[in-house]
Amino acid sequence: MANLTTLEQLVRLAIPGANLQVINSPNLWIYINKGAQDVNQRLKVRRKNVQFNGVASKQDYALSTLLPDFVCMDDSGLYYQNGSLWQQLLPKDRKWLDENVYSWRNFIAGTPLYYIQENDDLAIIPAPSVVYTPAYWIYYIEQVVQMSNGNQFP
Repeated sequence: MANLTTLEQLVRLAIPGANLQVINSPNLWIYINKGAQDVNQRLKVRRKNVQFNGVASKQDYALSTLLPDFVCMDDSGLYYQNGSLWQQLLPKDRKWLDENVYSWRNFIAGTPLYYIQENDDLAIIPAPSVVYTPAYWIYYIEQVVQMSNGNQFP
């Protein structure tokens, strides 16, 4: 794996017009860091999983509060602790729930079955009537570390 200095050199070799008179190193590093973020999100490189506590009858959570390093969900998604078992929740969107789950917005608290992740919002459907500690286990892609000196790696 190449560090930031090597990545900068590779970019300058591949794009002769990206010389120091045109773009200085700190500005080029912005593009390199953005590229590292894009690769991470598309290829799901920086996988992470965290268990967190829930609140009975609470349906909505802000991912930025729970997981400040959150980029996107990983394939394994979200699990709910139902007593001594971890139950995988099914990822859905509001349109699918509207078309397939009658009156899902009016569900009373019970055993969660689905989750919706849209931008910063994580919704648990239905909200749990009972929560254990920890209540949820989430698998996600974490942000890359921003490189700011030539010796750092993406």
